Amino acid sequence: MIESAMLLGKHALHRLEAMQAKYPLIHEVRWLGLQLGIELRRDGRSATEEADTVLYHSLSEGPSCKLDGGCVLTQCPPLTITKAELDQTLDIVEQGIKSVS
Repeated sequence: MIESAMLLGKHALHRLEAMQAKYPLIHEVRWLGLQLGIELRRDGRSATEEADTVLYHSLSEGPSCKLDGGCVLTQCPPLTITKAELDQTLDIVEQGIKSVS
């Protein structure tokens, strides 16, 4: 299970890095296994309003997120998540980020 979490975490990191390349709002991506973080900044400042919007978009579509520091979206999916479920979760987060970019 730990090996699977590391592989899925690396997959998520690649997805997050691709999002970061597309959306300047994403300042930094973080990961440790399946613990994921996306820091949002606009014009050098914490993008707290945008982070709130993405958080509520994600919650309304299903995946659970939290906010740390007002502008860091965090997710910690269960270790039993499948790659398809993880991709669906990341798609939803990306839709939210796209909507505020």
